[in-house]
Amino acid sequence: RAAIELADEPDQARLWYRLGRVLASGDASVHAYQRAWQQGEEHNLPADFKLESLGRQLMVTFRFTASVAQQPGEPEIDELIALGNAWLPDADAHAVATFEIAQGHKTFWLRQAASRPATEEDVTAAQDHEQRGLGLAERLDDAELMSAALDGLAGISQANDWRTAMEMSRRRIGFADRLNLEERLDALQVFAWASALLGELQEAAEAADAGVALLQPGQNTQFVLACA
Repeated sequence: RAAIELADEPDQARLWYRLGRVLASGDASVHAYQRAWQQGEEHNLPADFKLESLGRQLMVTFRFTASVAQQPGEPEIDELIALGNAWLPDADAHAVATFEIAQGHKTFWLRQAASRPATEEDVTAAQDHEQRGLGLAERLDDAELMSAALDGLAGISQANDWRTAMEMSRRRIGFADRLNLEERLDALQVFAWASALLGELQEAAEAADAGVALLQPGQNTQFVLACA
């Protein structure tokens, strides 16, 4: 972070974005993405950059809820989404896909961190966002975004429909060789959970074993516990 302050001001925004990507989750990642789009706005950087950064901030907040201690309220979330919608017409397909997919995870966030239950309208809106984002990600052939979108579709209704969660995770596993370690492990652990809850115990055990086998002793222990 100290090195970022030594860069020229327009470059600082891009460095904050890179820091958010490296951190991947947690309050520090949320803060880095927020600083990225804020400085992007201050220095009139392209809408692509600002929307991508904001979308990533929402993705961490919504998708990796348990990693974020300082949770925003829904009014603050609505303000961020409104800001993103203002940049949407001038943004490229990748930034739009990121923003759409992030919004598709909102019902998961509502169940985990917010003060009200998700409504049928929330569910419908999330599915629409996720399907639009998935369509863009598939056209871009972006495996990371495709995986995030499928994870979002699983999370929208997984409390009531573990069969869908299992099938969405199976699709993610189908291109696991194109995913980073965290996405691959996440797909396997959700598949294992869903399979176990549906009574598909052999598939659950195989997915859990595959997830644990990807890691070295002592590495990423939270994923080992989740798979196990």
